This record gives sequence, structure tokens and C-alpha cells, in this order.
Amino acid sequence: ALSGCETMTPEECGVADWRAVGYTDGANGAMRYDSHQRTCAKVGVTPDFDSYVAGRAEGLRSFCIPEAGFRRALSGASYENQCPGDLAAAYIDAHEAGRRAYTVLTALRSAESHLSGLEYDRREIGRDIEKAERELADPKIGDERRKQIRDDIQRMDRERRRINDDIVNAERTLRLYAGDLDRTRYEIGDRWGAW
Repeated sequence: ALSGCETMTPEECGVADWRAVGYTDGANGAMRYDSHQRTCAKVGVTPDFDSYVAGRAEGLRSFCIPEAGFRRALSGASYENQCPGDLAAAYIDAHEAGRRAYTVLTALRSAESHLSGLEYDRREIGRDIEKAERELADPKIGDERRKQIRDDIQRMDRERRRINDDIVNAERTLRLYAGDLDRTRYEIGDRWGAW
């Protein structure tokens, strides 16, 4: 069977089971008949539309299960109205819950990354200050260089204090997002699987 992500080659057109091709596309939430038709026209083959559509309808029944909708949304995939009416409502409910979970998780990861970056910057400035202080302790340096080092240390210390303030704010933001995640996990639960 052809994957919904692969492009059908012209050579495959002559031997394709159009119902199976439609099933595979449907199981991947895709409608690729036009694409297959363009590819197959290169070798003078016209895909069997009725077989393709029948297979796709069967494939969509495996695509349009709520658990899959939740998982797809949790990975950032959008819903493009693929599901037939009898399956759409449950799929959309699960997809919306997955989208909500994805949004909260993405915000939390972004806040964690931001905090990590600030902590890295603070460590680097701390190392730079220590290096400058070691140089300042060298009795061989002149007064002009000594003044420049002191100015640099003061500037870096101001920057470190600013970063410390940013870290306090980033930690507060991280706690808010962690709380959002806890509430969202409680509200969604594991109806569509653990996450």
C-alpha cells in the first residue's frame, strides 16, 4: 500500500489497486485523487474514481477515531474537515481537547526554554565577572586598564541584576503555565490516552 505521504510514481499507476490507494489516503486523512490523476496522466492511466472514493471512505473510518484526533492535535496537526458526519463530532471534540493540551504544553516548554536561556546567560556573566576580577587582582596592570576592568565589572553586574529580575519573572510565568497544565490535565484526563 502506498503511504499517504509518498508521491505515487507513474509506473505504479498501471498496477494500482485504486480502492487500496484510496483507503491508504483516507487512513492518513488525505484526499489525493487529483494528485494521483495528474501523475497517472503522464502514462495515460486514469485512476478509478469510484474505487478510490470507496476506499478512502473506509480509510477515513480508521482516521476519524477520537483517540487519533487527540493525538494528531497534541502533535500540532490541524483538522481539515476530513471526517464524515457520523464520526465528525466525536473526532472534533477530541481534536479540540488535543489542541488545548498542545497549546498549554507548548507554552510551558517555551517558558522552560526561556528560563533556561536566562540561567545560561547569568552563568556566563558570572564567569566573565570572575575572569575580570582575577585580572583586576593582577598587580602588573596599569591604572587605566584597572579603571576599565572596574567599569566592565559594574556594567556586567548591572546586567546580571537585570537577568536576575528576568529570571524571577520567568519563574513566575513558568509556575502559571505549570498550573495551567495541571488544570488542563485534570479537565481532559486520559479519555483519549495518557499524555
